Amino acid sequence: MKVLVIGSIRGVDSEDKRNRFITACHELGNALARAGWELVVGSDDPETADKYVVEGALAVPGIRKIWVFRPRGGHTPFDKERAEHARQVEFMYEVIEGPWAAVRVPQVIAADAVVLIGGGPATAQVGYVAPALERPVLAIPGFGGAADDLWQSFKPFYERLSPPLKEKFGNLQVNWQSSNADLAIQILQVASQRRLFRREMKVSQSVALFLISLFLFTVWVWLFVSPFEPRGIAFFALLGVSAFLGTGLRTTLNLLTDPTIRWLPSRVITELTTGLLLAFGLAVVFLIGGFTITGKFEFISSTAQLDNFQRIALAMSALGFAGGWLIERVTESLRQWLSERLP
Repeated sequence: MKVLVIGSIRGVDSEDKRNRFITACHELGNALARAGWELVVGSDDPETADKYVVEGALAVPGIRKIWVFRPRGGHTPFDKERAEHARQVEFMYEVIEGPWAAVRVPQVIAADAVVLIGGGPATAQVGYVAPALERPVLAIPGFGGAADDLWQSFKPFYERLSPPLKEKFGNLQVNWQSSNADLAIQILQVASQRRLFRREMKVSQSVALFLISLFLFTVWVWLFVSPFEPRGIAFFALLGVSAFLGTGLRTTLNLLTDPTIRWLPSRVITELTTGLLLAFGLAVVFLIGGFTITGKFEFISSTAQLDNFQRIALAMSALGFAGGWLIERVTESLRQWLSERLP
């Protein structure tokens, strides 16, 4: 297993915090080496975590590889360490064309997991890229920087860890202690084994979503082609079915695009309820507009002919679908519309 460690201590004016950062990196590198994992790094700058993580790993006896990704040009990082530990460690260099920004994605792709500690924009870049590439990420927030900023973003992932590990998570937010290195290894092991950062859905969930969507679509087609009497009620039935379809699309897209979201029944029910109520609000606005223009509700009641019914039904369906799908935008639009008209 390969682990990319990235971070820095730039801008820290506290010598004590700097020393704790270096100690943490040494112990982290040592723990990774003892676990038999390979390092992925980039720089030997004394301001970066890479240098000290490698030093910690080199203190552990045994033969291993360290992967170094760097842009073309400049000096060769870890040249001295490569010469001193030639019999023990093999440094594998990957030279990338372009600036350091071009190196980050290949680094993440080469790794099986990522650790962020301190850091600035480059660390943040890796932190955003890694989940998109489905790599488990452990942000160590105790040293501030990008890792601390990203900690909250990754908490939904960490909440899915086993209870014993979640109970210890707070240790990473306070002053570093030696046991944190082994804790980091345990978290990375579990995150990799359970694929916490994968965007996979259970087959049962996928089948359920498909069957529910197919059922709602079938009901909508039936109501649209062969509406029941009275047709005024059929309008609102189409509105409700369309709102549920819109919420179904919203749920599906969220599961596809946001790997932290889990399909929880309570969340789905809440969104269905919200979408239905917003669809009703849009329908009321639609009816008010029609009444304001015509002075009566004939445009709703004169639906004996199927063509007239389907014309209004499409409008109601569009409103329902928007209410279920675009919850935030519809909420804001309704709030603004009511605010402009209420005293």
